[in-house]
Amino acid sequence: MVIMTNPKITLVYICPVESCGTVYFNYACRFVASYHKFPPEMEHEIIVVSNGGKPSGQTQILFSSIPNAKFIENDNVGLDIGAFQKFAGLVDCDLMLCLGASIYFHRKGWLKRLVEAWREKGRGVYGTSCNYEISPHIRPSFVMLDPKLLLAYPYKIRNRKDCLAFESGRWKRKMNFTVWSENLGFPNWMVTWDGIYGIREWDNPDNVFRKGNQLSMLAFDHQADDFDSGDLNKKNFLYYISYSTKTQSIAAQYTARLCRRMKCFAGKLSGKAKLKCLI
Repeated sequence: MVIMTNPKITLVYICPVESCGTVYFNYACRFVASYHKFPPEMEHEIIVVSNGGKPSGQTQILFSSIPNAKFIENDNVGLDIGAFQKFAGLVDCDLMLCLGASIYFHRKGWLKRLVEAWREKGRGVYGTSCNYEISPHIRPSFVMLDPKLLLAYPYKIRNRKDCLAFESGRWKRKMNFTVWSENLGFPNWMVTWDGIYGIREWDNPDNVFRKGNQLSMLAFDHQADDFDSGDLNKKNFLYYISYSTKTQSIAAQYTARLCRRMKCFAGKLSGKAKLKCLI
């Protein structure tokens, strides 16, 4: 596989309007401050998706400090993931980095590190916040991929329930984007500052999502903050629901795939042969 040396990268940051909640402007302020304090160290374009309508004056002033930032208004259908799905068809880039509203950075070179991982591993889905809660998934608040892969995803995201199904398979396991892309041959990689880990290895390193001090992650968000601010009991609980189901969730993923293949094979049989195959 030939990997281009300098891919064209577009960051898509979701910035809901204040009518969606005053917390979103606070998130945007933190995002911009961390972007300047901890630069990505990689050339890129950035699109700020004003989810829910026209950005306020203060929001426009805030992002004017990022020279190449471009605002695009969106209707907020499908929330953040609906916007990522929509703009995957509008961006002109090789790699699209999806950034949720509450994302922020704590160390410079986060984009450079992602691209280093991509150059090493090739095609796939790249994130830094991964776990096995419900089923294996990279959390979509910080995920980089070829936008054409997101366009190929067969389900339209229209509401919060769809977002949860996309992220972790909640409600509809078949909509889990991580499992869907893995089954297509696009590995889902967790990228830390000093390692790259496949779907079966996400719980191996220290200080990742909901584990230790989380400083191995390339970026933080509100869920990482929630873990950091919790007492020992809360941290133990969040760790447990994130990683204790690893064996079950991985097994469920591959069992479902095997069942689909067996049913497909059984469909070509008849009578007792079919019954025996399905049993």
